[in-house]
Amino acid sequence: MKYSELRPEESGRIVIFGGTMAEKDAFEDAFLINNPSFATEILPELANYKKPKLGRYKTVCDVLVKGLKKSLRKTVLNELIRESKGVNVDGIIYRAPYAMSGGQKLRWSILYNAIMGKKEFLLRDDEVLMDPETAATVESWLMRYTHNSAIIVRITEATGDALGTMLAGGDKGLELVNGDLVTYVKPAPKVTEVPKAEDTKSEEQTKIAKILQMKDKYNGLFSKK
Repeated sequence: MKYSELRPEESGRIVIFGGTMAEKDAFEDAFLINNPSFATEILPELANYKKPKLGRYKTVCDVLVKGLKKSLRKTVLNELIRESKGVNVDGIIYRAPYAMSGGQKLRWSILYNAIMGKKEFLLRDDEVLMDPETAATVESWLMRYTHNSAIIVRITEATGDALGTMLAGGDKGLELVNGDLVTYVKPAPKVTEVPKAEDTKSEEQTKIAKILQMKDKYNGLFSKK
């Protein structure tokens, strides 16, 4: 399957792994051309916010609800504050966007979009804006908040046992291989051969056996006389 041919249609998570950073970038670009609703980026109002020269700065929540109808602002504001803990931004509710890292702005953007009804997300855990632990936290919150109806495509750096753990719950895994997406097949468990126990006699048993052999030999000699 080509990168651009992937069409997620069900809730849950699709894990994209393998390949170089350039291949991951190429997949993301090709995938979003035909699946633009999955774009998960820092909202422009957070990315472009400047520290005011005069007057009071606006908190991240103020900035996010500013463009909403007045009848919605309080409801969305309360929801942002209530759900902020789910994506680990509850400690910076009253901070201005200019004083936040890119990763923090991204989590606020995901939080806001989910509250406003978005259910399709493309996450990357390659340490640029989101590490694996943070991505797992965000995924868990999204599935819980959307009542397991979110569709998450996650581009991951996980390999080996970490990848196996991610896919243990039945999520679909696709590997980047020379421009194609190859379905992940769980490796068969390794069978460890147990060496057969050899029949060994104790030193004492060996001595006894030799004595009995000698006895039989001499008995045979004397019986012929």
